[in-house]
Amino acid sequence: MSVDRLVEKLNAISPDVGAVVVFTGIVRSEGGKLKGLEYETYTKMLEKVVDDLKGEAVRRFPVFGVEIEQKLGTFEPGEVTFVVAVAGRHRQEAFEACRWVVDEFKRRAPVWKKEL
Repeated sequence: MSVDRLVEKLNAISPDVGAVVVFTGIVRSEGGKLKGLEYETYTKMLEKVVDDLKGEAVRRFPVFGVEIEQKLGTFEPGEVTFVVAVAGRHRQEAFEACRWVVDEFKRRAPVWKKEL
């Protein structure tokens, strides 16, 4: 799903959405040392972690909704591989929730990356 579609989806949750904060993870080249990254996962386990994080974020922070997308496969430098979008009434809580979701996803998600 594109970033624009994630924002549209979250914005449609409530007329009280005043901010959608988006974090994008992009493959970097490490000064030309990396040709890309390869991501893999156990899909069912990843789906559970994503669902759990979305629910926890809405309970923990005063936000309307969260979307998380982790792309799988091989990607070149400059490509977006990970997106978290959070809708809130105000930017402060959306930023706080987004940071928490990104950090928890990196800690919990069964995603492995291989440097190429």
